[in-house]
Amino acid sequence: MGALEGKVALVTGAAQGLGRASARIFAREGARVVVVDLQRDAGQETVRLIKAAGGDAPFVTADVSRSADVQAMVRATVDTYCGSDCAMNNVGIETGPHPLAEIPEDEWNRSIAVNLTGVFLGMKYEIPAMLDRGGGAIVNVSSGGGLVGADDDAIVDGWHQASVPEEQPGALIWCDLVKIHSIKLIESFAFHHGKY
Repeated sequence: MGALEGKVALVTGAAQGLGRASARIFAREGARVVVVDLQRDAGQETVRLIKAAGGDAPFVTADVSRSADVQAMVRATVDTYCGSDCAMNNVGIETGPHPLAEIPEDEWNRSIAVNLTGVFLGMKYEIPAMLDRGGGAIVNVSSGGGLVGADDDAIVDGWHQASVPEEQPGALIWCDLVKIHSIKLIESFAFHHGKY
């Protein structure tokens, strides 16, 4: 019996990378996993991998920057599994590195919409679904870009700092009966900027 046996997990950005790996781990630990992403084919591959290992997972297409899509992904989770116990808000987009004065406004707006508003919308609609089941847990994933500024990427520095405040690394916030964890992933920062 896995640590998440009988639980329902919603994972955004689950078509590749950390999201796919996390969705597979949730399933291996016994959770029924709702795989969410904009990339339909890659998302379906995540579902195939989960099912091949004996897990249960549907795919939902969603743009986390759109309220209607986020509401629909949570509704699909509740309709399919009668609720949600945990969520991993893992969607993030990278933009070209730009000094602040050279950031195209449309690039800034899309980055903020996905990387910051997407986390807000996820929590806004995930929390009530979890409260209906007596509580749950949410993990919001960010990188370490907000910890140390990069001279050529003001967008990344800004949204990472906003999504996971520096004074609360590994923040744990209680919202009624839902635990909200925010984590910063610093490996990518170390890989790109570290001295070897």
